[in-house]
Amino acid sequence: MSIFPTRVVDFFLTYDCNSACPYCFVNQHGLKSSMSSETLEKSIDWIADTAKDEVEIVFIGGEPTLEPDKIEHTVQYATAVGAQKGVKFHFTMTTNFLNMDEALAQKLAAWKVSYLTSVDGYRERHDRSRPPRDKNIQSPFSLLEQRIQILKQYQPRMAARVTSTPFTVNWLSHDLQKLAEMGFGHFIISPATGIRWTDAKLQLYGDELAQFALQRAQKNGKPWPYISPLDDADKGKYQWGCGAGRGRVAISPHGNIHACARFTGMTSGDRLPFGDIHNGITTEDNIIKFQDNSYQSRMECLTCPIREECLGGCPAVNWEETGSLVTPSVNECRMMKTTIAVKRRVHAGNEPSKENRHG
Repeated sequence: MSIFPTRVVDFFLTYDCNSACPYCFVNQHGLKSSMSSETLEKSIDWIADTAKDEVEIVFIGGEPTLEPDKIEHTVQYATAVGAQKGVKFHFTMTTNFLNMDEALAQKLAAWKVSYLTSVDGYRERHDRSRPPRDKNIQSPFSLLEQRIQILKQYQPRMAARVTSTPFTVNWLSHDLQKLAEMGFGHFIISPATGIRWTDAKLQLYGDELAQFALQRAQKNGKPWPYISPLDDADKGKYQWGCGAGRGRVAISPHGNIHACARFTGMTSGDRLPFGDIHNGITTEDNIIKFQDNSYQSRMECLTCPIREECLGGCPAVNWEETGSLVTPSVNECRMMKTTIAVKRRVHAGNEPSKENRHG
């Protein structure tokens, strides 16, 4: 049994972070836990040996830009190993932008590391959702505004990861419009997990998202900005689940291998480890658990009207809340149903409700 070929790796250079986001699934690990050079190189060797032709390294954390030397080491070592073994490495990153300056932006461009910027709203919403650990930083959003020209110069295709919370959702449409005006042309938007969403707030999330999506301009004959998951192609019938454990893995700062970043971030219970880069895959039984991507095995879902559009919920959240990878948690179902309803509404061109707007 195998997860291979490896196609995507969530690569934790560090758990350290200069933000203290309340919804983060790894901030419980504490600070100052970073990958050693030995573990880094062994990880790249393992990835190259288990990949086929191409593989994507996703720098995640923690905040990857706190370890710029390790980013450079990863790129240089992976490029050299890839040339020897016939594997093309691609590099992406998610960053809070707090540590970004022109010198680092130049280096990332030279290393061909593309990145998403985590922006959870406009001004005070972003600041509330993503407070800095450094109390001398009064407003993370102001720093982003000051440095936005750096982003535009060195990575013109500006993309943002937007995590909405019940405390910021009332302004979601407004904030997305403001971010689009700043130049962000691609949004990856989702409601925060691990936080209580009332039915009213979740409905408002759907209405706010639909309002923005339906009011977008056209660029080259397509709605702009691009919104994931609304504009993503349908996964297809009978194909459930993300790629976790099926071509996608995560490697922790200590070299432990899990199905995805979210499993790496768990602090209690069985995280279903696959092994580590020192000893390889040691628990194939855990890998087997991730292989079924059909909804026929999910008895609770057989009669669900969105079963052929649903990804089945996050397997890590399912595991934490129900003890099963394939039994979706109640909250995952609610969020998925809301998202799919918005996608249908947007594709049909229906205007969202105007009730409770900014209430």
